[in-house]
Amino acid sequence: METYHTGFQTRREVFQWAASCKYFDHSRFQTRGEGFKKVKQDRRMYAEFVDWVEESRPHLAESGGLPRSERYAKAREDALLFFDKREAFDDIVRARINKQRFKSFFNGSLVRHWAELSDGDWLAVKLIVDEVRRRLGGDVGIMGLLDDSHGQEELEDLVHQIKDDLHIVTTAED
Repeated sequence: METYHTGFQTRREVFQWAASCKYFDHSRFQTRGEGFKKVKQDRRMYAEFVDWVEESRPHLAESGGLPRSERYAKAREDALLFFDKREAFDDIVRARINKQRFKSFFNGSLVRHWAELSDGDWLAVKLIVDEVRRRLGGDVGIMGLLDDSHGQEELEDLVHQIKDDLHIVTTAED
């Protein structure tokens, strides 16, 4: 910001300063092609900047810096710190990871497999899933089994027990 407040002698200095800002990504700055609309004639300085970026791309690429993924990660970190949202972001990430873990541990396809039900017997699967949730106290109770070394076996045994309790028969038993 010091350079900005000091001022610029030429438009080229303005362009160089803009391109040096940490959130400017010359590789993503579109100057032509699909989706790019012609710069309005009354925006002469912007039109000159667009031309300057196009001419300067080789030099901008040489100036290096961090790879795109690292720049994006840094920008995200800066924003989380600036807006004091680190904890909220971490909660969202943790919830997404837990949801993925849960879905890989307990889902309709697994229940169908464990209960040895046919592909089209999704009503029976739903009845079993609902009863598992009821008996274990919902998803929180099921999540409690995730970190148990025998949790999956216990869950599978419970599915078999519920199948028997509900008198659900497999296609092979028909």
